[in-house]
Amino acid sequence: MQKTVLTSAGLFSYFIFSTFSFSDDIPAAPITATPSLGYAESYLLENELIKAVIIPETGRIASISFKGSENLLTQRVAKTADKDSNWINYGGELVYPVHQSRWTESFGSNWPPPKALDGHPWEAQAWKGNDGTQNCKLVLHYPAPLNAKCTRIISLHPNTSSLIIRQRLERTEASKVPLCLWNIAQVQQPDLLLLPTSPASSFKQGFIKLSGEDIPSSSLHACEGAVLIRFQDIEGALASDAAGKWAAALHDNILLSIQISDSNAQTGSCPDTNSPQSISFNSQKAYAELKAVSNEIVLQPGQFIENTITIHCSRVQENKNDCFLTAFLLEQLKPAVSFR
Repeated sequence: MQKTVLTSAGLFSYFIFSTFSFSDDIPAAPITATPSLGYAESYLLENELIKAVIIPETGRIASISFKGSENLLTQRVAKTADKDSNWINYGGELVYPVHQSRWTESFGSNWPPPKALDGHPWEAQAWKGNDGTQNCKLVLHYPAPLNAKCTRIISLHPNTSSLIIRQRLERTEASKVPLCLWNIAQVQQPDLLLLPTSPASSFKQGFIKLSGEDIPSSSLHACEGAVLIRFQDIEGALASDAAGKWAAALHDNILLSIQISDSNAQTGSCPDTNSPQSISFNSQKAYAELKAVSNEIVLQPGQFIENTITIHCSRVQENKNDCFLTAFLLEQLKPAVSFR
């Protein structure tokens, strides 16, 4: 069901999910936390196809894998994680409430991630629904200057290889800091990276370089609806303003993608280059990041941003060409993907 509400921030179109609630009610069929991946507490969601491990201490999905296959994400514990100043790169999938382009003005520096945004333990509970869906709810309260509360409900339905993440970021007290839902999935050693493109793009090639060196033409391949980047001896970041709102990586014949849908943030605009998706890559560190971001809004107390992130995992046949992979992925992402 969809409603439209007039607030001081403008018109919001938001979705009410019939089967999910962001309330604090404790579900009746809990899933017990267990030690895993070097952490004392974790929650495992699994079905016949895939499994995911969620770590409340870091607020991350630390592992996503097909049964019998390796983790598609990077994952580190505090003792072995890369350290940059006072920040620890735990890897995995996470969400930031403020885009990096705002970090300097809001926190004094654009790197490393501010302590106010990362490294805090999240409240967590997990449960199994009547339909067999397994869920984990994460909640974090951000103090001033953000004055916000983030809630994420991560769900794995039976007989599917996709994780569904329903997210809400709510302003709890007055603040001038613009908020957004900025999701990042750190993928280990991908073979290919994919980013949507559109003929109506504001960028000449359908994408724009955010940082790093120029990518050699031998490492780029344009197909209908996407550009593909071969992950070899390159470092940098690209963004796309296409309306698909997804980014993807191929690792060992498995496609992993993240995609935004059901966003209520119809006012405002995407931070930085007004691009809802981007990728960054560093072959020396052997990982890449898939990024998807909502519109950015200065919320008033009681107002919120909501969206759904879907993490798709798909096996693909070996030795298929780039444009086959693109067409296969776009088919998997329907009906949310479209060309603007």
